[in-house]
Amino acid sequence: MERIAIIAAITLSVLGCATTPQQVEPKVNVESKTPINAKNIIEKTDTTVAEKPICSSPQDIKYRVFHSMYSDQPSAEAAYGKIIANTAAPQFFQLMTVARTESIDSDSRDRGGDLGYIKIASFDKSFGTAVSHLPLKKLSHPIQSKFGWHLVWVSDALDIRTNQHCR
Repeated sequence: MERIAIIAAITLSVLGCATTPQQVEPKVNVESKTPINAKNIIEKTDTTVAEKPICSSPQDIKYRVFHSMYSDQPSAEAAYGKIIANTAAPQFFQLMTVARTESIDSDSRDRGGDLGYIKIASFDKSFGTAVSHLPLKKLSHPIQSKFGWHLVWVSDALDIRTNQHCR
């Protein structure tokens, strides 16, 4: 453990970060009443890396979904073509604008197609399967569900238990 402290001191000195020793009152860990200093931190530091959330199954994830819904495939294809043709504005903002003006989903239209964070089980099966396979922050091609045709943007995926990012 002393080697780590010596290496750290040498590194700080080489980088110009070392300063002259100052008298500093040690901080006390309230729970254990022991002073916290470099030696205690080095001795108690766990060397394992924090694990990412497992999220191995789509059921372990809640997705932040934005969409614009259409009654038929030609309407969805036309909206998709309009969005990808306009390279002047980010596709996400274009989708939100299109959702506000064209979407037949009256529940999410005023929010720019924002469905919020949704668990896969609350989706129509075909829509949920598509959402779980979409890359984040990419506009989907039209997707069919029992409610109609959708253009979808998945902005985030969080582990249901920990609220940490999954992918």
